[in-house]
Amino acid sequence: MLINGQWLPAESGKQFNVTNPANGDLVDRVRDGGESEAIAAIDAAEAAFPAWSGMTAFARAEILRRAYDLMVERKESLATIMTTEQGKPLKAARVECQYAADFLLWFSEDSLISSVELEAGIARRVFFRSANYMIYRSEKDEYRIYKNSL
Repeated sequence: MLINGQWLPAESGKQFNVTNPANGDLVDRVRDGGESEAIAAIDAAEAAFPAWSGMTAFARAEILRRAYDLMVERKESLATIMTTEQGKPLKAARVECQYAADFLLWFSEDSLISSVELEAGIARRVFFRSANYMIYRSEKDEYRIYKNSL
């Protein structure tokens, strides 16, 4: 299990088999985490939150956008894994991977709009963004330029 950036065994030492439902072949053995691993993961997320929340909206958006790009880039591989371990049709797995990636894209863009809402009034649509500037349309249908000053 990946907790706090480190691959860790289950405290219990337990693992379980993942099998291909189409043919019963063993795909892999994975760690069987329990309560202590869940608590460790929550603690790690809580410890990481101040650094994450201390970043500008633009920096967080860039991280989410990169995660989206990576998911789209690796969609075929992810879909194949899903098909192998779940028996899901490959076409459906591709669609599900894109659907999941689209959430990352949406949240990356939404975080920028939220930043504009906090700093410059409610934005209707962002037309351009970079690390330092954003052009958006305000609630009065006026085009505005927002300079990141955070």
